Amino acid sequence: MAEGTLIVNAKKQFRIKFVNSKGKEVEHPVPDAELSQSLKKEIIEKLNGRKVELDEVGGQPKKVRPVGEPFSAPTPPPPVRSSQQQQGSQQRGPQGRSTQGRRQPQQSAPTVRGAFHNPYNFVPALPREGIAGELGDDVPIGHHVLHPDRFTGVIRVKMTVKTPLLVPDATKMIEYDRDDPQLGIKAGHKSFPVCVDADGKPYIPPTSLKGMLRTAYEAVTNSRLAVFAGHEDRLADRMPARDGLSLVPARISDGNGELQIELLPGNSGISSSGKPVQGDPMYSAWLPRYRQSDGSIAPFAIRYPDKNLPEDGDNVEVWLELWERSGNHPFDYWSVRKCVRVGGSLGSQPPQGQPRGSHRPVQNVAMIKVFGVVCITNRNIDRKHDERVFFTTRNEPILHSLTDELRQQWCELITNYQSIHDEERRAGMAGPPALNNSVWSRQVVGGLEVRQLSNGTLCYAAFRDGQMIALYPVMISRRLFESSPQSLLPESLHPATSLDKLSPADRVFGWVNQRGKGAYKVCEHSSSIRSANGWVNQRGKGAYKGNVRIGPVTCHTPKEKAIEPFGTPGLPLAILGQPKPQQARFYVAVSENGETQRKGLGKEQAGYSPGKGLRGRKVYPHHNGLPNGHWDNGVQDRTQQSVAGHVQEYRRPDSDKVRDNQNRSIQGWVKPGTEFTFDIHVTNLSKVELGALLWILSLPDNHFHRFGGGKPLGFGSVRLEIDSANTHLHDGNDWKQTYSTLADALPNAADRNALIQDFRDAVRTSYGSASFEDVSFIAAWLKMASGHADNLPTHYPRAQLRPDPDGKNFKWFTLNEGDTQESLGNLIQDPGLTIIDK
Repeated sequence: MAEGTLIVNAKKQFRIKFVNSKGKEVEHPVPDAELSQSLKKEIIEKLNGRKVELDEVGGQPKKVRPVGEPFSAPTPPPPVRSSQQQQGSQQRGPQGRSTQGRRQPQQSAPTVRGAFHNPYNFVPALPREGIAGELGDDVPIGHHVLHPDRFTGVIRVKMTVKTPLLVPDATKMIEYDRDDPQLGIKAGHKSFPVCVDADGKPYIPPTSLKGMLRTAYEAVTNSRLAVFAGHEDRLADRMPARDGLSLVPARISDGNGELQIELLPGNSGISSSGKPVQGDPMYSAWLPRYRQSDGSIAPFAIRYPDKNLPEDGDNVEVWLELWERSGNHPFDYWSVRKCVRVGGSLGSQPPQGQPRGSHRPVQNVAMIKVFGVVCITNRNIDRKHDERVFFTTRNEPILHSLTDELRQQWCELITNYQSIHDEERRAGMAGPPALNNSVWSRQVVGGLEVRQLSNGTLCYAAFRDGQMIALYPVMISRRLFESSPQSLLPESLHPATSLDKLSPADRVFGWVNQRGKGAYKVCEHSSSIRSANGWVNQRGKGAYKGNVRIGPVTCHTPKEKAIEPFGTPGLPLAILGQPKPQQARFYVAVSENGETQRKGLGKEQAGYSPGKGLRGRKVYPHHNGLPNGHWDNGVQDRTQQSVAGHVQEYRRPDSDKVRDNQNRSIQGWVKPGTEFTFDIHVTNLSKVELGALLWILSLPDNHFHRFGGGKPLGFGSVRLEIDSANTHLHDGNDWKQTYSTLADALPNAADRNALIQDFRDAVRTSYGSASFEDVSFIAAWLKMASGHADNLPTHYPRAQLRPDPDGKNFKWFTLNEGDTQESLGNLIQDPGLTIIDK
């Protein structure tokens, strides 16, 4: 509970000033639903300056009430009739006229019922400081001799396909160079055949299996990450729209050879939070530009006398008229009525503008004539109608220093903007796929040049407690998190940088020093080992071959029973989602131990910040509980049919673009039941190192590894089992005895169960658990391998029950941020392998 002071503005809107949980004085609007009914009954003018009590939730005021009184909820509005109730009954207007045919208010998003599991999740990666023995870091044993207390030999493994396997042959890929409407093919679509050997059977590269085994081995031994490049820069997420009101227009200017920040706040005062002083208009002037309906240039767009449109960075002289917007969130703003380039003739004051909907000129306020600069950020949101003109009426400029920290933040932010949209732009998209009539913002298409602040750069400045904390390219911008992913990863989990720091997976599967390998950097103030001028090729010193080798993979199933052919162009796969580490609710943990964050946190509270951790190693749980026939007739579109709550997630629904450059087609897959064998050759493995490998090859029934492509869609679950008759493991002493006597018989076989128990005991004791299965990373990995036991569907988050042809899931994230629980399908909390739903 906290105490605060109510503020009532001239438009009878409530705000509250209070000291938050961080000890800072803040001011926030009070939503109508959070104002006690007893306060609402009082005369509104008497509430200005009134001391009240409130609850602070997520930094926001809740349950605002008189001091010493319980909160009394306001009377709810009359219930809204459902669409079913409205059908068959004509609603009557105030004069009794039928309202049929009138445009009715838009209905809310369709309600999604039921729960689901996300296709990816995380296995905790615990800090390794203090972990000694064979699960700790050490110099590898080497290959020069068979050591007496180490094990060498071969493990024969049988691999059985549980769900269809995607092993595409990229060398025989077909790329369509023109549209084919009959087949629903768009230019740029790619179709892949199954990769086969000389006998026409599925071919699996041994290196791919080694990668699968290493991933599992890293997780169950809690080893260092083999690769963690590209995570040293901070990520960014879209700020709430309301925060854009706190940004002050600014321009980078050259002051005596040194760049500085000049604020251009119009004729408004700047509060400590950055917002205009109460009652003042928005800072920048609106420059009419686009039709809301389709984003084209509107007839009312402001042009120069020569009919050309103003361009970004133009210095102009303008007539401005003060307008007001009425409604739930009223505000005042300046609108450009006439515009010329500096040096041109602006002419006389234009006539007063005509009201448009909720917008109208403010009466009895004279137009003003000012100099300014045009800011064009492009038609980057749907229904955008205006660009901006930055200006100031102050005689003395408001200047701030352009610090290295501000430069670095800007570079990281613009780099983030460009990187997250890079693949979409390469695919030929003209604008954000989530929008209909929009194009990319200027910072997305500006290339390397816009990553550096330079003389004339137009931006927006953010303030906190009167101090400038960041610069943004647009008014509602992406915003950097406080910390980078790398800074939240314990040092003991970073990739090894020297031989004496090799973790179990590095020693067993091999290691190459990643530090200092060629990298490109354009942020001149970066703290990482990169350069503003291009490549720094300081290749890390050191590598180790590893003590495991995978032999050739043999398919034992006849080719006609091993491959399900689909012909050409093949089965159109659903669009696979790109990794979105900026979705901090999914990737960020409460601490270094990987625990999920609690529900209800705001975007900033849930973000990458000091003191938090990462969820762990990304995995794709086995899709358990799929109904019979789920993989039958894959080419047939059954995506809109539900069987026991499951739909055909792996196929893209039919549409006029069922095959475009966003998805791929496959000409066949490896059938469930297909069997392969391969040998794992090991040398000089310790008891624990070998025991860990044997354990992941001897999982309980109905536990699977994930291999190949399309894992988020359910493909690639495989069962591994050891072929005991063809497995031979012996320690160095026994090998020495055999070689010294030239005996025909093999040495005594190692006790595989004892080796597995050595590994289990090492994990249990090293991580302080009474049970091996209760160690967090073991429990989570077993849950990944077996899949969720509740048989709920697994798919990417989406705001509708059925898959969308365009694979759009942004609406779910929008609703999730808005805390609209009834409009969400819920992600499930599940011990061991958990994920958050808020």
